Amino acid sequence: MECPLCGKKGYGIFKGKLLNKFVVQYYQCRNCGLIYTQTPYWLDEAYQDSITCADTGIMVRNVRNALCANALVDKVFDKKASFLDYGGGYGVFTRMMRDVGYNWLWQDKYSENLFARGFEYREEEKIELVTAFELFEHFTEPKKELEHLFQLAGSLLFSTLLYDKGLRYKPFSRWWYYVPQTGQHVVFYSEMTCRYIAGQYGVNYYNLCDDLHLFTDKKLDDKWLRLYFKSKYSWFAQSYLYHRNSKNGKCFADMKKMIKMQG
Repeated sequence: MECPLCGKKGYGIFKGKLLNKFVVQYYQCRNCGLIYTQTPYWLDEAYQDSITCADTGIMVRNVRNALCANALVDKVFDKKASFLDYGGGYGVFTRMMRDVGYNWLWQDKYSENLFARGFEYREEEKIELVTAFELFEHFTEPKKELEHLFQLAGSLLFSTLLYDKGLRYKPFSRWWYYVPQTGQHVVFYSEMTCRYIAGQYGVNYYNLCDDLHLFTDKKLDDKWLRLYFKSKYSWFAQSYLYHRNSKNGKCFADMKKMIKMQG
């Protein structure tokens, strides 16, 4: 079956049962390393709820992502620019980033904006950095989605677990991230895949920490990366920056704006 990222032919590696009833073939591409399912015909049933009730990590993940994104923007990007959380879910992350002073905007075709209402992305706005958390593994057409994201901005901060940490690939029975109970994860990436994508778009690839990754045309300092993302002091350094920047947050200004809009 043709790889949905690079177009080369993949080969079957195993089968797994999704949603406790659909037996699905998984493929791997030798060219870019992507693992992907057969054409996902089960998605209407899988997305009866866009955010599954099994996603118990949604809040702690948003806190972690906000701390990391704040540290990254504080050092690397233009703080006065506009930013976009693509596939922003309920808007928790967008609200947290506005609360430390950034003009962060929200967009999601499938979820209701509960926490960042009034700060939706409009196409004419220029974006410095796009964030896309727990989204890449849902892409049925990753090439098309990536082209769209890189049209929005030259830098992309995203999260996904790579399958090749310690193994050539993780068999279906040995990796929870396949999440067969939900049927929503249909493509899986490796470091090889990420470097392939970086080469295609002429950007640098950085694994910041665990499941957090960055594509950017900027060059990051290794010492700074170690302190804020890879050392045992990273959480403290990130927390300090978030607390410091919150003094310039948009919480009160956003409240006044929304009151004015309602009036």
